[in-house]
Amino acid sequence: MPFGKYSNPTICDTETIRKDSELLQRVEILNGDFEKTFEYAHDNTLFYFDPPYRPLSETSCFNDYAKEIFNDDEQIRLKKYCDKIHDAGYMFMLSNSDCKGKNNDDNFFDILYENYQIKRVWASRSINSNPDKRGKLTEILVHNYHETKNTNRLIFPLSEKS
Repeated sequence: MPFGKYSNPTICDTETIRKDSELLQRVEILNGDFEKTFEYAHDNTLFYFDPPYRPLSETSCFNDYAKEIFNDDEQIRLKKYCDKIHDAGYMFMLSNSDCKGKNNDDNFFDILYENYQIKRVWASRSINSNPDKRGKLTEILVHNYHETKNTNRLIFPLSEKS
């Protein structure tokens, strides 16, 4: 929970923790390169990727999750992996920074994922060394399935860019 003024903060919600624990009993958490996840896919597998975000500026580079840097070459490798997932008939979604939100000429993700659905969504940032840079900005969600609001179902496969 970000630092703030809370009159009665809920640090540990026992009921939620127990429910989450029950759900996680059926989950296998993997630690390793994203390409190693393919062998675990079956039936209606949905892959969700939350990679280190592409920096929006030279000072916003936070991708120190591993020893190896997650640069544009890694972003391209992830996209090729998403193609493999799509071609095998599975669904995927990934989130990342919206470079276009900072620089209208930066079409990196729009070009990279042009054959998939790209949505821009608002996200709040409450942590930044510069208080003026806290607030709302857009991020992207990329996926290979159609959403239908009427049925709350996912329609697969995505046959063409919509």
